Amino acid sequence: MPSLLSTLEQNARYELIRFELLASMARALSSSMQRNQQTSSSLAGSADFRFWGSAIAAEWTDGNAGGDRKHASFVDNPQFLLRAPKGANVCLVLQDVDEAAREQARVKQRPIFLRLCVVAASAETLATRLTQLDINASGARPASLKDESGVLMLEPDVQAALDVSKTREVVLRCHVRQSTLEDAWIVVPHVGCSHQHARFVLSAFADQPVSLEQMLLPWDKRMLTSR
Repeated sequence: MPSLLSTLEQNARYELIRFELLASMARALSSSMQRNQQTSSSLAGSADFRFWGSAIAAEWTDGNAGGDRKHASFVDNPQFLLRAPKGANVCLVLQDVDEAAREQARVKQRPIFLRLCVVAASAETLATRLTQLDINASGARPASLKDESGVLMLEPDVQAALDVSKTREVVLRCHVRQSTLEDAWIVVPHVGCSHQHARFVLSAFADQPVSLEQMLLPWDKRMLTSR
């Protein structure tokens, strides 16, 4: 494997190949996690295998199916902390676990279009582990593209978003241009319309150490449990 990677790195198309590799490894980690009926999983890299991955399972259900970024309810969507340092090339893969079963059962419903959004985590979010309520305001400026490969540049005060009309799986390719507080980012997996329910797996793979942490606690849950 190390010798193969060294050969690939000499390829003129390695920038594109690298993200294809990262996406494939993210899918493999997701499949392994689901096969073993786990809710989270991770893979540590090494000097010979310089790739790190993390995956987590969750679902959109009553109270957290907030829909698209244009909706006021967008902040209700699940939010996860992603740890990714400056210089990391990160591939995020979001998969709808229930899509195949719905197709097989011929369930008639509006298609569930998968989408992703990434912004820098605020100091308050890191201190409280509560969802980031101003997530749209904190990422008012869209992330720039690295080049024609479609890789989005992650940095503070921007929002990297993948808004497509695609079901089953979407892939967001990112490069961390600037570091953030504690190398922390917020990832928001969401769908095109609010109140659409489904189970999903969010996976991240990178060429530097990365991790996905458990879902941030909604503010309303904190208020209820603190009474």
